[in-house]
Amino acid sequence: VDKPQDLYERPDNRFIAEFIGESHFLPVRVRDGAAYLGERPIQLASPPRHQAAAQYLVLRPEKLKIVDAADGTRFNVFAGQVKELVYQGESALLYVSLADGQPIAIRQPTGGAQSAPSPGAPIMLGLAPSDTLIVPADEA
Repeated sequence: VDKPQDLYERPDNRFIAEFIGESHFLPVRVRDGAAYLGERPIQLASPPRHQAAAQYLVLRPEKLKIVDAADGTRFNVFAGQVKELVYQGESALLYVSLADGQPIAIRQPTGGAQSAPSPGAPIMLGLAPSDTLIVPADEA
């Protein structure tokens, strides 16, 4: 039980993250107070709140941004390929397949200076450390 904004911005586990909002999850490992996606360290604003070794990186579509390779120092960067673009009025939802085949989505406003990439196009997505959430699978 908590305020909706707190449940959304700081979910305590995967169940809560799935319950409120739209999310995709990537498995990460936590060791020595740091999180790793495969062998790549994940930039976090603060150390993981839970110390379970197996956890999940929560990807919220509206928190992801289209970036280029040079943004790798400011963002956690994920390479992929655009699979589908769904126009939704004020925003568009881009469905992306990451390099390992994992499907995720990014939501971006429509009508901006940046046009949406076409299906089949390569894409680099960035997630700011301040928007990077790591949660355990179950209640801690």
